[in-house]
Amino acid sequence: MLDEAALYEVLGQMPPRSAEIVSRVALDGWSLPELAERYGIPEANAARLVLRAARDCDAAARGASTPAAPLSDEAEASQAPALARALERLPRRGDATGQRGLGGPPKTSPGGDAPGRAEDDGTSHARQARPRPSEERDSPAAEPTAPHAPQTAAGARAAGRHEPGAAGLRGDALERTADAAPAEQVKPLADVLGALAAHRDGLKRRLADAEAAAARSPARAREVWLRRIAIAVILALTAYFYWRDQHAPPPPPLPRPALPPGGH
Repeated sequence: MLDEAALYEVLGQMPPRSAEIVSRVALDGWSLPELAERYGIPEANAARLVLRAARDCDAAARGASTPAAPLSDEAEASQAPALARALERLPRRGDATGQRGLGGPPKTSPGGDAPGRAEDDGTSHARQARPRPSEERDSPAAEPTAPHAPQTAAGARAAGRHEPGAAGLRGDALERTADAAPAEQVKPLADVLGALAAHRDGLKRRLADAEAAAARSPARAREVWLRRIAIAVILALTAYFYWRDQHAPPPPPLPRPALPPGGH
């Protein structure tokens, strides 16, 4: 596990775009919807940006001198959602209200209240437990059933229930294995972003101090003055050319065309 000083060096060795995205996610706690709105892209593309930035961060943490090699489109399509799920444990903006991870705001209850919020009179659970008339009419308990129906596969199929067979169980196992493969591939990326989030306060102080020091440096002051001089020169040239066009003498009149002999 890298310490705060090493993580600060990692941020400085990353490409600027990747460092910005990693800082938004790990240090500022931005969610995927916020990143998508910030860059004007769909959330799926924002997840891919996070994946690419995390791979650059992992490469810098391992001491690589170049950014990570790009993945194929299929690999990005499988690893980007897996990384987004792995980063759901990271604290994000609004963490005091229970919002965490890259998934966005917490889900609300059917009544519109936030999770954990209950009414003072204690009637919310009673209303949720009481079925509506339509639910009572459509519920399986309201349908007549044969007494002592045998619990067999044929009976389950007749009742409309699906009993998974060996092929279905094998398919579920293969699907879980396929989902576990991207999760294992993005685990180092989630770990390094988690380390950044764990030192977020110290890293943000270091970044703010570095920005303040750069603002006070002679190089920054010289750059600011050079920009001011360039703007002043551009404004002066614009005013000169405008004044010259306004006070320029009118062009001489065009000569009249000569008439043929005997013409009027």
